[in-house]
Amino acid sequence: MDATNVYWGYYYNGNSVTLNSGKAYKVTGSLEAEGSVTFYTGHEVFTAKTDSDGKFAIMLPALDYKVWAYTDSNRVYLGSANVKADLDMGALELENGRKVSATYQYASGTSKGNVGLPFTPISATMSLGSNVWTLPGVTDTTGKATFVVPVEATGLSVVANNGSVSNEAFEASGLNYNFEKGTSAVTATITIEKEKIVKHTIQNEYEITIKPYGEEK
Repeated sequence: MDATNVYWGYYYNGNSVTLNSGKAYKVTGSLEAEGSVTFYTGHEVFTAKTDSDGKFAIMLPALDYKVWAYTDSNRVYLGSANVKADLDMGALELENGRKVSATYQYASGTSKGNVGLPFTPISATMSLGSNVWTLPGVTDTTGKATFVVPVEATGLSVVANNGSVSNEAFEASGLNYNFEKGTSAVTATITIEKEKIVKHTIQNEYEITIKPYGEEK
C-alpha cells in the first residue's frame, strides 16, 4: 500500500496475477488475547496478526467482508464488517472453538505417494445456527491446513482444491472430509486416489499403459 491506497492481487490460472487497488481504510479492534483476524469476500482475503494484547489494525479497501478471528487458545469469532470508512470494531465477542486440521496428499502407490501438496486452496464449510460459513485457507509446505472453528458448528466439511483434480497425471473427485461435531482437536487426510490410468504412446508402433503401483493387472 501507499499513503492512500491498498493494492491486492487476483490469481486465476496460468502465470499471471491481476493487480487491483482501492482507497485504504483503517480497521481496528481487539481479541481477548493474541491471535489472527481474517477479512474475506468471495475473492479477496486479508489477514492481520494481533499484538500480544490482542489488538489489531489493518488497512482494507471498501468492501463487505466476512470476518473470522481466533486466538492461540482456540477462542473464535465469526461475523461481518461493511468497510466504507475507517472502522473501529471494538472488542470482538469470541466463543469456544477447536482446531480442525486436514492434510492434502497423493495416494500411496503413486510416484509421489503420501506427499502433501503445498500452497493449494482449501476451505472449511459449516453451519452455525441458520448461517452457513465457508472459511478460506491454503495448505502449508507439508500439505496441511488448520482451521479454528466454533464447537457449536455442525455439518463441518473441509474441501481441498475445490473438491476435484483433473490433469494429465491424475483425476480424482470427492476431495473433502466430513467431521463430526465435537469439542476436541481432530485431524484428517484428503487423498488424491488412483482413479485415472495414465496412457502414453512412446512410438507409433508401440503403445504402453502405465498403471499406479499396486493396482490389479
